[in-house]
Amino acid sequence: MRHNRITIIALTLAALTLALTWPAAAAGIRDCKIVYADMKTTVVEPNVEFGPVEGLINGAALLRYDDMAPPISIRWDRPNLIITTRSGNINLWVYSDLKPDGGDNWWRRFTVLRAEGTGGYEGRRITLDIYGKCSAKQASYEIEGMICPPSPPKR
Repeated sequence: MRHNRITIIALTLAALTLALTWPAAAAGIRDCKIVYADMKTTVVEPNVEFGPVEGLINGAALLRYDDMAPPISIRWDRPNLIITTRSGNINLWVYSDLKPDGGDNWWRRFTVLRAEGTGGYEGRRITLDIYGKCSAKQASYEIEGMICPPSPPKR
């Protein structure tokens, strides 16, 4: 009987601890918007791609990217991938380590060096994974990630 009482108290304390800490742990992602979209671009001039973004965010994308150039400077350069939606812009500084291999098609997996938003995205934490297959005339990318409220101020 004594063993059962100790077990019940321990389980109650564990459940109480979980119930009190769970909302705090979930607060970081509670109000986040999941992003999943397709971005199909067409090369409109050398190193410039333009096309629609369709999915959980909708708009248009402009990508200025040279596969042979070094990574851009997040401090001195303008964003090289801009996604424009009705809610605002998502400005991204991106770079891919994957280079064309001489074939007709190649893969790009962008590392987002910096992300900023305007309009409804201003001040948001933007975390995106962008990857896809490219050719000399067009590309097809997948965009996955989250757009979250600003981080709470540190105490």
